[in-house]
Amino acid sequence: MTVKLGGAAAPAKGGAVWVWTAVTAGQNIQGLVQAADVTTNGFKINKAIFMGPADASGNTEIAYNV
Repeated sequence: MTVKLGGAAAPAKGGAVWVWTAVTAGQNIQGLVQAADVTTNGFKINKAIFMGPADASGNTEIAYNV
């Protein structure tokens, strides 16, 4: 699945996928996925990983093992 990346951290292939759920602040946009641990302001999507870095528009691919 292709999603819009939030936050400042660049995703690495195989890295964990986090979702920002706190109020939007700077680069941290509520509802967007992030590559950094946002435990206090969001949650980790279990069984989801990044498939590589984001493109110039901030889109990145994630894989979800269901």
